[in-house]
Amino acid sequence: MKRFLGAGLLATLVIVSPGFCGGGKPDGKALFSRNCGFCHPGGRNVIHPKKTLDRETLLKNGIQGPEGIVEKMRNPGPGMPRFSEKRLSDEEARAIAEYVWETFKKK
Repeated sequence: MKRFLGAGLLATLVIVSPGFCGGGKPDGKALFSRNCGFCHPGGRNVIHPKKTLDRETLLKNGIQGPEGIVEKMRNPGPGMPRFSEKRLSDEEARAIAEYVWETFKKK
């Protein structure tokens, strides 16, 4: 009985978890929450309060779209950790960037 329960649980994980079997698009919101949310809750910035993630502020700081957000993640300024390809895949970084660009449109 335990063997069947374990096999059923494993099968369920494979079916419902795209990351488990390598398929599906990364969840930008979940990745943002896990990797960025501590310093950027709700799109704010607890380290540099004037550098929020709202669209207007991003544009003022030369970030023109998701590509610019990924570039900033890969090569940040002082106060922000570097999110290398080892830490976040290009697909994961892009998912976070698209989430930020679409979510934090206004101050």
